[in-house]
Amino acid sequence: MARKKKVKEKSAGFVTFINDGGVMKVLLLDHGTHISHPKGHIEGNETKKETAIRELMEETGLSPTDMSDTVLSTIKYTIEKRSKIIDKTVYFYACTASGEISLSDEHKRYIMTIPKQARDTLTYETDREALQAALEWFDSLS
Repeated sequence: MARKKKVKEKSAGFVTFINDGGVMKVLLLDHGTHISHPKGHIEGNETKKETAIRELMEETGLSPTDMSDTVLSTIKYTIEKRSKIIDKTVYFYACTASGEISLSDEHKRYIMTIPKQARDTLTYETDREALQAALEWFDSLS
């Protein structure tokens, strides 16, 4: 049996807050297999923040209106795909956004929910930790 190739991948994204009629909600994306925050691969010479902005736009059609200056949460995990073992690092910022959501084809649906329900809806504990860090950032805005 062939040995699987080990590769490293880096991604960046946003925990995204949206004002929905005066109620602050969190935007989540349903991938079909899991529910998480908007994020994607860092391409070429992009910075982490540039990637997060591009991915938010590609996946939701939204642009951030305000965003954290620094990475608020770093997630590391390993996944196996076909002939590869991928060591993945994901950097999360937080942002506020507004506008009409235009969901990409790679997602089944989007979910806008209050933070407590978002915690219960997210598939992975690491995404819940990113949400908690983002909530602390959001609270510091006021």
